[in-house]
Amino acid sequence: MNLLSAPVLGAAALLAGPTLWQGLVVGTVPLEHTLSRYFITVALVWAALSAVALLIESTGPSLEPVRVRDTESDPGRPSGGADTD
Repeated sequence: MNLLSAPVLGAAALLAGPTLWQGLVVGTVPLEHTLSRYFITVALVWAALSAVALLIESTGPSLEPVRVRDTESDPGRPSGGADTD
């Protein structure tokens, strides 16, 4: 995942929203604190989304074909289809 992608920057803006509001609109938080909290949040969101993307990619379907056992051509099974002992 790209650090400057829209999902990373948007999620960081949502998480740091109250601080951004207090710093940019209301003015009660200094701009340095506001920006540093936002950039720290960007780094944390990027790490979390990258980890999730890595987990999703690693659980994909197997490339090996699944072999189905053909019971009709198996000489060890009875021809009636039912297991009789």
